[in-house]
Amino acid sequence: MYRTQILLEQVQHHFLADEARRQGKSKSALLRQLIDQYIESQRQLPLDRDPLWDMIGIARGGPDKISEDHDRYLTETRLRRMSPGGGEAGE
Repeated sequence: MYRTQILLEQVQHHFLADEARRQGKSKSALLRQLIDQYIESQRQLPLDRDPLWDMIGIARGGPDKISEDHDRYLTETRLRRMSPGGGEAGE
């Protein structure tokens, strides 16, 4: 552990002392707990900032009900590619 000296406002000092007493902890232990909680909250991205949300809507314009009829769409695509001039070798 590292020793750190900080200056607190009066209201911060009173809150820290009262809360530490209420929880039966030292002020240092309570501060470490609060800092750990803050660090953990910063590590968890809010859902609206998750990069996966950028993927929503990138495949617009496809056939309707593709999730229900996926076998049919896959078969049709495979048959088109296998037909002369279908382009399977080039893909």
